[in-house]
Amino acid sequence: MASAPSHDLVYWSWLALDFSPAVPFTYAWILIIQLKDRSYLWFTAPLCIGTMSLGWLALALAIPKAMGSDYSDDRYAIIEFNFFAALVAASLAALIMRRARIPTVVGCLLLCLVWAFIAAINSVV
Repeated sequence: MASAPSHDLVYWSWLALDFSPAVPFTYAWILIIQLKDRSYLWFTAPLCIGTMSLGWLALALAIPKAMGSDYSDDRYAIIEFNFFAALVAASLAALIMRRARIPTVVGCLLLCLVWAFIAAINSVV
């Protein structure tokens, strides 16, 4: 018989969801989809970059080898590339996006924090 989840698990799960870059990215995509004028779709490049970086993170959770071998230069290069890609995407979103600027910038900056946290963990483990 399965037991009920502990309050700590529920608390940390909600906390992780609240600080997940997926929440502002989802909201930004909803704002973009609601646009009537499709001539501004090239402005979604920062959102696409952030979404792809988040997708890489999700892939690495499912398939750990997608992040590279343990203690390899590939792993550190992937982490650094994704960190800087999210940082550039946040900067571009702040400069060129109109409709979904705030959720895209927030999502990319949260994603930078996630990649920085992963880099810190990998540097000491």
